[in-house]
Amino acid sequence: LQAKVADAKKANDPNLPTLEADLAKVTGQRETMFKGETLRGLLLTTYGFSVLGEKAELAALVSFFAAAILILASIAGFAHALSTPKEKKI
Repeated sequence: LQAKVADAKKANDPNLPTLEADLAKVTGQRETMFKGETLRGLLLTTYGFSVLGEKAELAALVSFFAAAILILASIAGFAHALSTPKEKKI
């Protein structure tokens, strides 16, 4: 289409405004599609990483709670070991 417009300019064709309008329309559609696909891809990537971040946050919270329980169990074990007489048999 660009070649047709260039040829029409050289030949001083009366259909030049129509060709230029068609070229502008096609160029606008191409830009819209390109930007739309790019935006779609960026939004999907952002959404994917946000979901991944939410799952990582949940995993971190579960890990912190498990660590707290293990620390409490360790403290209880040391307290039991210190309070139990050494002579007592198991």
